[in-house]
Amino acid sequence: ATALALTACTQSSSGTPAPTQDTAAATTAPAKTSTSSTASSSSITDLDPCALLTADERSQLNGLGEPRPQTIGGKSCNWTASGSHTVAVNLDDKFGLDVLAEPGEEVVDFTINGRQAKKIPGNEQAGTNGMCDVGLDTGPNSRVLIVVTMISGTTEQACQFADQTAQLIEPKLPKS
Repeated sequence: ATALALTACTQSSSGTPAPTQDTAAATTAPAKTSTSSTASSSSITDLDPCALLTADERSQLNGLGEPRPQTIGGKSCNWTASGSHTVAVNLDDKFGLDVLAEPGEEVVDFTINGRQAKKIPGNEQAGTNGMCDVGLDTGPNSRVLIVVTMISGTTEQACQFADQTAQLIEPKLPKS
């Protein structure tokens, strides 16, 4: 979540962090996938994060624009839906899901097509309202991190876009 804050927002807040909720568990329905998108046994280092969303899939995510490659904290790609939100996908081959959350952050454990995942909704206390992170497990020391930041909208909307993005890219990821 630390690297995420560096790539996703520039807000800061003062105060002492404290837990807001207990960890919850949820399960999502299997994603609809095309026959050409199948998970492989390769590493995430072999992937191009900007190729994980097709033009059609970007339109499903409220009209995301063209991909913009980034190299902050690993291989990343950002897309923006004008006036609505941004989506960042980061391929991290150094840290697994177990180190995704900061102490005190609300974490929702769930699965997508049998793959372990974690969701961290933004909150006012942390200064992350309008943001949502979803991490997908790709191995003991690797993960894909999806960060949605609303330009105009709520944390709930950010988590809806993060969930939808995760459903679209999960079938294209290597098996963990």
